[in-house]
Amino acid sequence: MRFKIGSLDSSLVPHSHSINYWEEALAALCGRLQVEIVGDDRIDAFANYVDFDGLRLCQIKTSGHRVALPRSWLGQSEHPVVKVHFQTKGTSIFEQGQTRIVLSPGDCLAYDVAQPHLISSLEYTEHEVAIIPKKSLMERRIAARQFPAVHMSTEHGDIRFVRNFLLSALRQASTLSNKSIKPIADALLDVLIIPLSEGRPQGVSSDRRETLRIRAQDYIRQNLGDTDLTIDRIARALGCSKRYLHMIFMDEGITVSRFIWNERLDRCFYDLKDAHQSNKTITEVAIEWGFSSPSHFSRSFKDRYGFTPSTALKRI
Repeated sequence: MRFKIGSLDSSLVPHSHSINYWEEALAALCGRLQVEIVGDDRIDAFANYVDFDGLRLCQIKTSGHRVALPRSWLGQSEHPVVKVHFQTKGTSIFEQGQTRIVLSPGDCLAYDVAQPHLISSLEYTEHEVAIIPKKSLMERRIAARQFPAVHMSTEHGDIRFVRNFLLSALRQASTLSNKSIKPIADALLDVLIIPLSEGRPQGVSSDRRETLRIRAQDYIRQNLGDTDLTIDRIARALGCSKRYLHMIFMDEGITVSRFIWNERLDRCFYDLKDAHQSNKTITEVAIEWGFSSPSHFSRSFKDRYGFTPSTALKRI
């Protein structure tokens, strides 16, 4: 079995070569991707990685940048992998098709690298990533030909366990004996199936819960600006009990209230970075999305993204 430990460091090359260096580094790890810097003339990027015969675990630190697989690049490079991304510092925005997800510390994202996508990090970020060959997933009967993006949280016990296992493997890789490498690689693949299986209902009961959760999420998103959006009201609209509503959200490791809160904050984040809405004040944006207290909104925004709304306006 192929086993390799390595590191990548853009500070080892001249400033003018840093973007090309990082593009080549990403190409070696998961296929050719486009890199664009944000707010500077270079990218500061560092990664430690372990390669278990194609299964790659990485710990990455980067300055502000965007990474994309443009639709026009399809077919120019193979990307037969799925990524499981754990955000640990800073904020990133993931976009793929109609899906837009704000990744904050504690969030987890699984997605298909072969599908056109964009990840924007407007500031310094840190994250751990597992790069999983689709071939390995298919050997474990996980459908991976076109894998839809799945957003999770490490507040969920299963997802937290997966991240801790990944971190442990990264930190202890240099101490592994030759005979332990293959069993650990197999165990990692088995554990990484957990986040890849999230949001993929199995059986009639799971189908019904998933359908109701999607309906609840749609109802919440349609009424985010209403300050009277309560759990009682959502349960009545869906024709279920409050207890059952809580249960179907906890399937994804999040409470109903936290889901509403995060969605409102994400909408505010998008509006604050939207040049077409630059005439709106921070207070107007907050009120539009259901926040009645500007000071409470500012504290919550900073807790989620690591910086204040006014700082967000300056950075974007």
